[in-house]
Order: sequence, then structure tokens, then C-alpha cells
Amino acid sequence: MKKGLEEAFTASSIDVERPINEYPFIKQRLQRIDYEAIIKSKQRWEDPYFKHDSTSLFDPELEVTEENKKWQKYEWRRASDVSPQAKMYIFKEIEPKDIKQGFCGDCYFLSSISSLAEFPERVKDIFLTKEINEAGCYALRLFVNGEPEIVVVDDYFPWHPFNKDWAFSRSNDDHEIWVMLLEKAWAKVFGSYQRIEGGQAGEALPALTGAPTTVLDHEETNDVEKLWTKISYADRKNYVIGTTVQGRAVNKSRKQIE
Repeated sequence: MKKGLEEAFTASSIDVERPINEYPFIKQRLQRIDYEAIIKSKQRWEDPYFKHDSTSLFDPELEVTEENKKWQKYEWRRASDVSPQAKMYIFKEIEPKDIKQGFCGDCYFLSSISSLAEFPERVKDIFLTKEINEAGCYALRLFVNGEPEIVVVDDYFPWHPFNKDWAFSRSNDDHEIWVMLLEKAWAKVFGSYQRIEGGQAGEALPALTGAPTTVLDHEETNDVEKLWTKISYADRKNYVIGTTVQGRAVNKSRKQIE
């Protein structure tokens, strides 16, 4: 590899604002669960560590915003009850455009799984459970602080009673639940859906893939050609590429951003 490319892919340090190991729920939420036995039993299962109630929506250490207060009216429903089981799939066709954001502000995470969805097999590799089951029990492998962790969730998801639809993120195909399962597993790792609002793609991708992440800050780049060389090289190597837009660019035109 040429020297310039070596410099281009020296990983930048990521200042994660909410390191997982600082929170006590890591020991409570991520207990070892014998998901294979649960699935084999064919008995409908409910996760005792990430319950379908307000404790999984809200974080007691965070301020409840006006938008968050609307969550108090949400219900919880099983995907298997909303959509007939015979028509449900974890995934049928995984594509970047499959993802529809709900009322949880975790677009950085959805951006990450959308980028990963360019390589469908990489998404499928996260799922240890690859078929719908009668127990409604699903196991995924995420990397928590760099260590592989099996995260087991049930198929209860927040439901918007007025819109009569899922409150948070889901697939554009109503019969696929891979997006909802990934988002719920991410929320379980952090302890609540509220805790996963706001973040950077460089924070989510290592947890999804177990691979190191390089962060390129455009504001710190003076040589546009060199930046393009880095991006082009990554694309040729089939690296997962995602972007993060700073909050100040939200609701601004391209001209205003420039």
C-alpha cells in the first residue's frame, strides 16, 4: 500500500459520549439467555430484562423532552400479532432503501445499517436467528466495547395508537422485521430507546461489524483530491461507508450549508 493510503486509513480516535461500560444496566439487561431452548419450546416469550413498558422507552438519567413525552401514549404490540406469522420474515430482500425512520431520533444508527445493507450478507451475519419463530425470540450478535455479545430480544415493539403503525423504525416492507430487531437490540444494549437518540455513524458501525472505523472530518480536510482518493479507495475495497451531518446543517439548504 502506498504511504498516502496508509496515512489515509490510520484510524481516528472516536470520542464516544456514552461508553456502555459506565452504565449499570449493562449487567442487568444483557444477561445470558438460552434463546435456542426458548425457540425450541415454541412458547411465546417475553424478555424479562428489556420489558415492554416505559422502562425500556425512557432513561431516568435523561431529561424527557416534549417529543419524548409523546412516547408515553405508545402501546406495545407483538409483530406476530400485527402481521400474520405466515407472511412475516426477518428479511426477504435487504436494501439500503428498506429503512423507514420513526419517532426515535436515531438517524445515525439507521444511516449505519443502511450503509451496511449495501452488503446484505453482512446484515444477515448479525442475526443468529434467521427465521421467524413461534416464541418471538431473536438473537443478534453485536460488538459491545469491541467484544462480541449475543443480544436476545422478543418481538414486542412500540406501537403508535393514533397512526396505527409502529412508532419507531421499521422496514418499508411491512412483513420484514430486521430493522425493528436491530433497533431494539441497539436500544437494549444502551438500556432504553431514549438513550440511543443522537449519535454518529462512527459509533454504530463498529458495534454492528466488529471492525475498526476511520473518521474523516471534512472541516479538517484542506485537500479535496486527497479526501476523494481515500473515499474511492474505500469504495473499491467494499468498505462500509457512512456519513454524519452536524446538527447545524439540519433544515438548511445546500447553499446555506456551503
